[in-house]
Amino acid sequence: MTTALTQFTLINGQVEDSISVADRGLLYGDGFFTTALIQDSALLNWSAHLRRLRQSADRLDYPVLDEARLNRDIVKIVEAFTQAFQLAFPSAAQPMLILKVILTRGSAGRGYAIPEQQQPTLVLQISQAPEAIQSKFIPISVERSDASKTTRSGRIKVGICQTFATIQPQLAGIKHLNRLENVLARTEVEQAGWQEGVMLNSLDQVVSGTQSNLFIIKGSQLITPTLDLSGVEGTTRYHLKAIVDSLGLSWHESDLSMEAVLQADELFFTNALRGVMSVEQLVIRVPKLNEQKSIEYGHIQTDKINQAWLNALRHNRQKIIA
Repeated sequence: MTTALTQFTLINGQVEDSISVADRGLLYGDGFFTTALIQDSALLNWSAHLRRLRQSADRLDYPVLDEARLNRDIVKIVEAFTQAFQLAFPSAAQPMLILKVILTRGSAGRGYAIPEQQQPTLVLQISQAPEAIQSKFIPISVERSDASKTTRSGRIKVGICQTFATIQPQLAGIKHLNRLENVLARTEVEQAGWQEGVMLNSLDQVVSGTQSNLFIIKGSQLITPTLDLSGVEGTTRYHLKAIVDSLGLSWHESDLSMEAVLQADELFFTNALRGVMSVEQLVIRVPKLNEQKSIEYGHIQTDKINQAWLNALRHNRQKIIA
């Protein structure tokens, strides 16, 4: 039996599903967002998500994030979804939820310039996490009997996208609402039958996945691309910095070439919803020969990173309290 509800949306504290046509988020992509998981009535890795929201507001010259307002709205939408779920499926266990927080600069007059008076629009969306996501995080549930189960990282097949990541130092690292390059790159991934794709910028520097951060392991070094010119600083990427030392790996952020990726011992991606995704196979197109070849990677260190990350995440959670 299917036990799923449709998405709930809260706009400025009110249950709505539409936004003003004058909103700058719609007109110009003037906004930013983060997407988090809720398990056992707690937000996972919420400190990193809050950090992202605060930094985005600061860098884009938004008013200081109203965290009290944000907390009230999160409590409101989670309670509404939970009550509706219990009413619809009284015997079902409470599922994991996906919470998306979007902040735009709100509605204003014509023109690109930032208005003198800003009234940001706060949009919250909540939905049930797909089974594939829920199963990955069951081992860290504080309410499940199999909480000590060892979980390996996912195994994925990836390719190299033709769509470039935009170079823009003023916006690099921010998860802003201008995501057209990701739309195009993700379409490439879906059409090719991959699970993720490697994105480069026009300088041929490796930047990220289409919806994730990228890492390689070479010997005892864990290397991830710098995000000074392109890309998004993911919340899982931020969290991993505090973990890798305990695994005997050294953290490095550097300009990363495709050649370095091809010569790596292991390759993986991270995403707040999908966690650590270990690459099993990287597909490389050879246009002149009208064929493709593939590179295979190991998983030993990546699986250790995944387990350490899940263990840390079990304690890095923020209870949703009114």
